[in-house]
Amino acid sequence: MRNFCASMTVLLATLACGCTQQDTTVLKHKLDDAEVITAVKTKLATDAGLRTLTGIHVSSSNGVVTLAGEVPSLEDSSKAERLAATVDGVAQVRNDLHLETASDQKPSEESRSRQKPRRTAH
Repeated sequence: MRNFCASMTVLLATLACGCTQQDTTVLKHKLDDAEVITAVKTKLATDAGLRTLTGIHVSSSNGVVTLAGEVPSLEDSSKAERLAATVDGVAQVRNDLHLETASDQKPSEESRSRQKPRRTAH
């Protein structure tokens, strides 16, 4: 009986170590992806030309970063892709950014000042 208990203890410890290592590997990939996402977002947010763009969504899976959303110009799309590619841990960048349509763009101060004032009901 004593040998049986010792064998079961060793077996359970081996299984626990195996599960823990697999879980650790999965967790490490998730942490690495989260770190890459954070680094890409930081890089985009600190760039003078892109920091005001809030429509760029970043995701990552095993070093493949995907940029999605809408940007005002092709130059912004290309610049975001180039910046993302410079981040450590990025193996590839998928650029799924689309150009904003005219109706998506916010009116500038100048165009708003040229609009007729709205009448309010009294």
